[in-house]
Amino acid sequence: MTRHPPSDSRELGLELGLLALHSFAGTDELHYGYWDDDLVVSLDNIAKAQARYTERLAACVPASAERILDVGCGAGVVAEQLVARGHAVECVSPSDVLADRAGARLGNRVPMHRCRFQDLAVEPRFDLVLFSESFQYIPMATALQRARAMLRPGGRILVCDFFRTAVAGRGPMGGGHPYAALHPALDAQGLCIRREEDWTDRVAPTLAVYERLRQELIGPAAEVLYGYARSRHPWVSALAARLMRRKLERCQRKYLSGERNPDAFRHWKTYRLLELVPTADAPEPVHPAVNRAPPGEGLKAWAKTVALPLGLCVA
Repeated sequence: MTRHPPSDSRELGLELGLLALHSFAGTDELHYGYWDDDLVVSLDNIAKAQARYTERLAACVPASAERILDVGCGAGVVAEQLVARGHAVECVSPSDVLADRAGARLGNRVPMHRCRFQDLAVEPRFDLVLFSESFQYIPMATALQRARAMLRPGGRILVCDFFRTAVAGRGPMGGGHPYAALHPALDAQGLCIRREEDWTDRVAPTLAVYERLRQELIGPAAEVLYGYARSRHPWVSALAARLMRRKLERCQRKYLSGERNPDAFRHWKTYRLLELVPTADAPEPVHPAVNRAPPGEGLKAWAKTVALPLGLCVA
């Protein structure tokens, strides 16, 4: 399999996150853990907590959902679980790093669309469109409108992600759409909530594991590296610190201050599982444009879709 280098800082973070989780916890799952009362919050149990998250999420997918689109599929762990349950799954991922990992895991069982969800053009053929911690990365109106347009009659959208609470100010954890904006956005797209579960208290302990890593590994490692650079290259270190002062301060607060903890998560975020369905009187959605392939190109496009997850061809 050809390994794509990270194309930007976000992909670099994903790659480092995958390497860290795989090395320290033996897991390829990038999402939060689901911590039941019987599970001790520790690094040793992060893989179990993430597996429980995946199991609970997969259990929320109805058996009647034959075809599923997994938006932002991560390393393919959720898709693999859904395939094992008998669903036909397609994945979409804009990250070559994650698409490669998912392709290695899933092989030719799952077609891989290597593009942003916003750019995916398909017929409305899915019984369920799934956003597992990917909803936050797409403008909410766009995500809802395009997902609804891809549904078969009777289909639904499943969102499992965190949202920002209505607390004023700027917290140490970014990301997430405002929860207060969810209902107006649903109304505008002719959607309603069929099922809603608040997972905040169950996923928040994941931050305690990361805080422990910060105290015992990330913080001390950063201090050692900074001390080494300052002693061996004082002028370069001083210049870099001056030029990157704001970024370093932001990084310090975000990753090294200890402010990213379970209590802060509960204060600034609310984590929800949402099952969305079209309202009875909603007008038919406008389907995203489908790029029609010229004669003879359809087979090539299909072959590329199958070959990419196998690593036989890369963009």
